[in-house]
Amino acid sequence: MDHEEVVVCKDVVKEYPSGSLVIKALDNISFSVQKGEFVIILGKSGSGKSTLLSAITGLIDVDSGDIWVNGHHITDMSEDDLARFRRKNVGIIFQFFNLHEALSAVENVELPLFIAGIPKAERRKRAEELLEIVGIAHRKDHWPYELSGGEKQRVGIARALAPDPAIIVADEPTGDLDSETGAQIMELFEKLNKELGKTLIIVTHDETLIRPGMRVLRMQDGKLVQDHIA
Repeated sequence: MDHEEVVVCKDVVKEYPSGSLVIKALDNISFSVQKGEFVIILGKSGSGKSTLLSAITGLIDVDSGDIWVNGHHITDMSEDDLARFRRKNVGIIFQFFNLHEALSAVENVELPLFIAGIPKAERRKRAEELLEIVGIAHRKDHWPYELSGGEKQRVGIARALAPDPAIIVADEPTGDLDSETGAQIMELFEKLNKELGKTLIIVTHDETLIRPGMRVLRMQDGKLVQDHIA
């Protein structure tokens, strides 16, 4: 694995039984992602794009093939090792935000740092800095129910950034937002990529989110059918 490659998939296969048939959700997928790239995994529902993201993050096992993330061969890891790997190496952003309702915005961002044993003053400082970066510092003490969908997603992005992971991944991060707010979230992702050098892998079905210069991996029926720069 090249030192600039933060994700490598080689001949990855994932199958699911469906009655008397076997569905190949991932059909011999091979590609790599370089440090600092912005990659869109594009496809319709059932194309395999979310399954691929789950495989990259170690949330599902694959049937064959190899996956390396930030130098870790995750297809050989135990569940406990995978959990530790994710905490340090992968920031995950969810379609439905997954914020803890009993925690304020800043406390939600602090949560992965709390789990990592970071002292309170240090984790609060980093959380506040990240909320500033994503443009929601003025809402840091608000509860999730007081935030709009776009604001919740910005908190989720800040939380994903908190442990300074090697990659940031997002599964349909604009799927629960209106088109204007979704466009703003994509602009924020571009800022994180260009200004902070973050490696981003975004799964979406929405072709309108693609911007010139983004790398697009197009999925169809479990296969990677196109890999190009928009």
